[in-house]
Amino acid sequence: MTKLEVIAAVFALTLPFGICRAFTRRLSWQWFLAIHVPIPFVFLVRYEAGLSWSFIPFSCAAFAAGQFAGAWIGRRIAAHRDAVRRREGAGETPDPPAPPVRQS
Repeated sequence: MTKLEVIAAVFALTLPFGICRAFTRRLSWQWFLAIHVPIPFVFLVRYEAGLSWSFIPFSCAAFAAGQFAGAWIGRRIAAHRDAVRRREGAGETPDPPAPPVRQS
């Protein structure tokens, strides 16, 4: 793997975790896991590519970029979902009126 491929792989690997992080409460255990679970995989990608320790800042930058881009995408997804729900809620018709009561 070339260095550019490693950077792309790290970015692609952390992107879904960034999306998950956008849907969790900050500093919760899910938020913590969304940040820290991909770290061993990033290490394995760098290790399997045979890159030295001097490449770590570049892989950290790709990691952060993937997390931030994923969080941005997650916020956009949430905003779109909320807008669709509001639009659907505005178009709802009220319940039909009850039938009149017969008086004898």
